[in-house]
Amino acid sequence: IIYPIQMTLRLRLALLFSVLVTVILIVINLIIIISYSDFRRSEFYGRLEERARTTARLMIDVKEIDHDLLRLIDKNTINALYEEKVLIFDKADQLIYSSIDEHTITYHPELISKVRKKKRIEYNENESEVLGILYNESSEGYVILASAFDKYGKRKLNNLLYTLAASIVVGLLLTAIAAYYFVKQSLKPIETLNFKISAVTESNLQEKFDFKEGPDEISKLAKNFKDMLERLSNAFEMQRSFVQHASHELRTPLATLTSQIENISKKQLTETQYKELLVSLREDLDKLTRILNSLLFLSRFNVKMEMEFTVLHLHELIIKSIETVKEHLPAAKIYFNLDLDFENEDLLRVKGNETMLLVAFTNLIENACKYSYDDTADILVRSIDNNLEIWISNNGGLLSEKDKKNIFQPFFRGENSYKKRGFGLGLSIVKRILDVHSAAIYYTDQNHKNNFIVSLSKF
Repeated sequence: IIYPIQMTLRLRLALLFSVLVTVILIVINLIIIISYSDFRRSEFYGRLEERARTTARLMIDVKEIDHDLLRLIDKNTINALYEEKVLIFDKADQLIYSSIDEHTITYHPELISKVRKKKRIEYNENESEVLGILYNESSEGYVILASAFDKYGKRKLNNLLYTLAASIVVGLLLTAIAAYYFVKQSLKPIETLNFKISAVTESNLQEKFDFKEGPDEISKLAKNFKDMLERLSNAFEMQRSFVQHASHELRTPLATLTSQIENISKKQLTETQYKELLVSLREDLDKLTRILNSLLFLSRFNVKMEMEFTVLHLHELIIKSIETVKEHLPAAKIYFNLDLDFENEDLLRVKGNETMLLVAFTNLIENACKYSYDDTADILVRSIDNNLEIWISNNGGLLSEKDKKNIFQPFFRGENSYKKRGFGLGLSIVKRILDVHSAAIYYTDQNHKNNFIVSLSKF
C-alpha cells in the first residue's frame, strides 16, 4: 500500500520557491550559454575569414611568394588556428592552393557553386567549422574554403557549461535551505495564531488576544480574527441576555397564572370573585401572547427571509400607522408635516414591504406618544439628497448616554420607561425591519427632544 506523502505548508512553500528559483536560474544560464555560444561561433568565423583572406592576398597579390613559402608562413604564423586548412579555387573551380596537406576539407563541385551563388556559407564538418567565401578583391573570382577547429573556444564553452551547472546545483541547495528558514520564520506568527484559534471555545471568547499591529497581511489576519472574536462574544452575550430577559418576562405572568389557579383550586370563591380571577387570567394570557408574538416576530429576522418588496408612498404608510396608533391610544395627539412639495407624490416613493414598514412606523409613533409628557408626537418628513428622512419626536424625558447605547437591544427599557407598560421589544423589531430594508435609524436629543430619525432610500 502506497501512502501519500503529507507535506506541511512550510515545506510546500519552500519547495515551490526553490523550484521557481531553479527554473529562473536555468533560464538565465541557458541565455548565457546560447549568447556565449553564438559569440564564440561568430568570433571564430571572423578569425577564420580573416585568415582565409590574408592567405588569398599573399598568394594572389604577392607574386614573389610560391606555394611552399605560403604554406610555411601559414604554418608558423603566431595566430594560426588549430587544424587550420585553407583551399583556394580559381574561376574554373580548380584547386590552386592547399595550405596544409595533412588536414583535408571534403568538398564537391556543388559546394563551390553554392559559394559562388551565395558568396558566403558556414557549416560544420565533424568537429571543425568550415567557411566558404567568394574572394572579390580581384577580377578572377576566387573561391576560398577555410576550415579549423576552435579548440580553445569550445574548451571555454565546456568550462562555462560545467561552471553554470555547478552553480545551479549549489544555488538550488542554498535556495532550498534559505527558503525553508525564511518560510519557517514567516509562518511562525500564523502558527502562533493557529494555536490561539484552536484554544478558543464558547467559554473564553472574551479572553485577551495580543498581537503586534503592522501593515503586513499576518497582522491584518490577526486583527480580523480579534475583531471576529469580539463580534462573536457580543453575539453570544446578546443571546444570553435575550434568553435571560425572555425568561424573566415569561416567568412573571406564568407565576401569576400558577398562583391564581392554585387559589381557585384551594378556596371557595363567590361568582364575582371567579369573574375577577378570570379577567386577571385573561390579562396575564394576553401579556404572554404579546410577548410570544414579539419573540416570534424577532426570530423571523434571525433567518434569511424572502419578503415581497413593492413601490410604496411614504405619506400613506405614515397616515395608516397614525390611524392604528389612535385606535390603541385614543388620547394621543399626532402632528404630521411634510417639508417638501406634497403635490409631487413621486418624491415620496420608497420600495419595501408594506406590512413590515407599517409595523415599524406604528411602533415608533406609539412609543413617541406613550413616553411623551403630554401624549403628543411630531412627525416630519423631508428630502435629503436621494433619501427621505422621517423625524419622529416627543417631549418626554431624554435618554441617558447608557440608554442611547442599548436602546435597540431586545428587552432593554430605559430609565424613562418607569411605570410604562411594555417589554422592550418594539425598538428591536423596528431596527431589524429597517435593516432588512437597508435603511438607517438613529436617536438624537436635538432641541431637547427625543428624536428618532429613519432614513429610507427614494425609489
